[in-house]
Amino acid sequence: MEQGPAPAPAASTEAPPLSKRARKRAAREAQRLEEKRQKKEKNHAQARDREAAAAAAAAAADALLTDDQRAARDRKAQQARDERLRKRAAEDAEFEKKCASGCRIVIDCGFESLMTDREARSSSQQIMYCYGANRRAEAPARLLVVGLTGRQASALGNVSGVESWRGASVDARPLEDVFPDRSSLVYLTAESDTVLTEVDAATTYVIGGFVDRNRHKGATHAKALQLGVRTARLPIGDGDAIVLGKEASRVLAVNHVFELMVRAQSSDWAAAAECLPGRKKKPEE
Repeated sequence: MEQGPAPAPAASTEAPPLSKRARKRAAREAQRLEEKRQKKEKNHAQARDREAAAAAAAAAADALLTDDQRAARDRKAQQARDERLRKRAAEDAEFEKKCASGCRIVIDCGFESLMTDREARSSSQQIMYCYGANRRAEAPARLLVVGLTGRQASALGNVSGVESWRGASVDARPLEDVFPDRSSLVYLTAESDTVLTEVDAATTYVIGGFVDRNRHKGATHAKALQLGVRTARLPIGDGDAIVLGKEASRVLAVNHVFELMVRAQSSDWAAAAECLPGRKKKPEE
């Protein structure tokens, strides 16, 4: 009896074993996460203890007061709260007025698929740093975050107060949908042949909300070209206004680019570059 061909062996569904280096890296990451969890739990426990002690002390002090004294204390506390709210409202109004006269800076978060979970969280943190820098700025900008979805949106959503950011807005739509007319856009990329000499309030500048540890070099520049958006690079390098250290990369974190742009609205580039971390700066001779 003629035999048919032997059946092919079933494909293995088991994942290939990790290398020794990968196992060590995974172990270090697991240890880091566990230490972070334990520290968080310890901090929460200490905070609960402080709150309980403060509540007990307040209750003991309250028991010694007369009704008139309690009423006077409550009125004073309410007046202080009202004054804080009034002062904060005035500060917010003044801040938004300043933002309206500045340039618009867009953070394009349309690169999430290229980032790891850790990189996506880092990107979200850098966006928060951008807002903090804008609040502190002498001449703040109008901040717009576009393409914010998925892990980045989730990370920012976990931060209390994001929904009430002043002088800033968030749009889940991609850059090309938010700006069908892209004639006023300039995408900031390190690969551009055009050097940005000054910050123009009438121009909308785009920063790639992208953290990738140099795995996808040129991704923002390629996107700008694909969308037909003009590009420019910051004046960083030999012969430019900003000179970095010899070992420093010209690729900066999102919040560093943002703060450079904001500061350059009210000062020269060299002064604006004071916001850069020490590891980026050229050593003094």
